[in-house]
Amino acid sequence: MAAILANAALVTNVAAQDAAAVDTRDFSITPKLGVQESVTDNALLTAANKQTDAVTRLNASATVLVNTGRTKANIDSAFSYDQYASNGKLSGWSLYGNGSGSYSIVPGALSLEAEGTVTNGTVSTFGTAAVDRAGTIGRVQLATYDVGPRFTTTLSDFADLNLAGRFAQVLYNAEDTSNIAILPADSSIVEFAGTAGTGGRFPGYELTTTGNYQQDNHDFRLYNIMQSAFVRVMPAVRLIARGGYEDISQPGVVNVTAPIATGGVEISINRLSKITLEGGTRYKRATWDASVYLQFSDRIYVTGRYFEILAPAQIQLNGNFSNFVSTSRLLPMPVPFDNVGYGGNLYDQTSLNKTAEAHIVYHWQDDSVDLEASWNDRSFIATGNHDRVAVANASYYRQIAPDLTAAIRLSYAQTFASPIYGASSSYGGEINLSYDLNSRMTAKAGIATNRQVQTVPLHESLSENVLFASIERRF
Repeated sequence: MAAILANAALVTNVAAQDAAAVDTRDFSITPKLGVQESVTDNALLTAANKQTDAVTRLNASATVLVNTGRTKANIDSAFSYDQYASNGKLSGWSLYGNGSGSYSIVPGALSLEAEGTVTNGTVSTFGTAAVDRAGTIGRVQLATYDVGPRFTTTLSDFADLNLAGRFAQVLYNAEDTSNIAILPADSSIVEFAGTAGTGGRFPGYELTTTGNYQQDNHDFRLYNIMQSAFVRVMPAVRLIARGGYEDISQPGVVNVTAPIATGGVEISINRLSKITLEGGTRYKRATWDASVYLQFSDRIYVTGRYFEILAPAQIQLNGNFSNFVSTSRLLPMPVPFDNVGYGGNLYDQTSLNKTAEAHIVYHWQDDSVDLEASWNDRSFIATGNHDRVAVANASYYRQIAPDLTAAIRLSYAQTFASPIYGASSSYGGEINLSYDLNSRMTAKAGIATNRQVQTVPLHESLSENVLFASIERRF
């Protein structure tokens, strides 16, 4: 059951990370400089009296790869400044980045691992810009990272032991022009997790024991212990039974002390494809969990999961990033992690989250399609209110010529209910062409648009159209 540990990615083997640094050098850095000129017909993102403005973005970015054997790291970062021609007060800086790495203290046994991201977006699904830029209302910079040791060994010839500890933070920052009344509080998180399992030593069954402790600086605390048994009933089918105990507390918000019991089935389609379905009881209520990873060839990949978790918003955001890192390593192409709400609205409350996600990537010789969708239902423990959001994105890439690429992006977001942001819907898209002027310079031009309607608490409509062109130089 993927959600048994509050952050399942903490005990995920990071061997796949090694494949990310494909450069054979011990150290490499690829700096880039670029400039983008865009014209928007709604610089202030208002429903009426729209203003046209030109925005010049200066951008400096770099990709850093490290692979010395004991030290491995993969970092992408970008620093930009947006200058408005008419609304100079909206001009400002932006920072983007994500990365992960590890250092082998004792090869094969003890390592230090870290991962993190800095991204920009809006506090809710309503009021977003067609092309991200500084100065817009509701814009938030979100940073999250975690770092800590991992110890792995074997217990005689019986089991594998995996112990990990980490310190994590979630940090929010809003520009003066964003006009956000209440920003979620920054959070520091400490977690320890461990797994002991028999692995594939015995053909008919597998036993796994897991334990987790988690605490933040806002008095949230969780600990649990779980025993899992996998019994093979057919060559491709295993039955799953789990039992354990959990204690979750946050003064004045939640106090759950209860057993966990689930059962289900695991189906292996092929060596790389697996489907897991489980149901049972947790948090003194019925619970469900599912995960899917399908790879039928080197052209199509399907990932999906459904999980339920009770935690503060900051812990859930950090956990979502860790899961994003783990999942993206399975896919054949990098996926930008550029939605500050991770597919929804930002809150500062503890909630029971029910989340369903699906991601499909399909490749042809010169084309690729990337589809993703998510549904999230948050039940806030202190108030009993709900936030329900659905998000979908689709991208199509076409290699027209060796030096010319076309891309089409479509997006949709629907907030069905929210105690803070109300109900709204938005949809938009972008079409662009990218041309390699030479081996080190790329030019891009395109158009982006979005349409947004808020129905509760007020009926308000927003729209924006943006023309843009850019050039980038790699060194």
